[in-house]
Amino acid sequence: MLAPLIVFALVNSTDALLLQHAGDVGLSTTQVVVAYIGFNVVYAALGYRPASSPIESRLASCSPTGLAVFAVVYIGLGQSATTTAVWVLLPLYGFFPAFTDGIGRAWISNLAPTAHAPGFSASTAPPPASPSSSPACGAASPGCDHGEIPLTISGTVAATVAVWLALDAARDVNAART
Repeated sequence: MLAPLIVFALVNSTDALLLQHAGDVGLSTTQVVVAYIGFNVVYAALGYRPASSPIESRLASCSPTGLAVFAVVYIGLGQSATTTAVWVLLPLYGFFPAFTDGIGRAWISNLAPTAHAPGFSASTAPPPASPSSSPACGAASPGCDHGEIPLTISGTVAATVAVWLALDAARDVNAART
């Protein structure tokens, strides 16, 4: 379970990249804020349900689902430079943290020794690297005007990790049956 999440952490980027992309494709600052509010409404509305089920079932089903949504949003925004894509995909992105944030914190708290509450700081630390800081997307690189390359790389890796986690979960279910 840990290896795929480490791979994902290497390409996970800040939400600011999505907001910058929204502005780059033509949304005004006010529109970017409204779209981000849409993301937060979806996140808040859906975040409780996954957090209310047992951690084992959440890890098996919610993490791959959240990462699949991440992949759809990042690849979708990376391959589209339209405001319509932002209005549709940015609120959809709220599914990602709704299905992963609480689960990740619960998982880390289960792994951390009971005397060490600071285990939560590890789950909220910034990612160690992201494609947005990659030299492959320098100022002279074509196709980087709106963050297409970093978004597409992040989305593709997230899709791979979602499949990896789903296969791991299926393998664990099959192993438990035997």
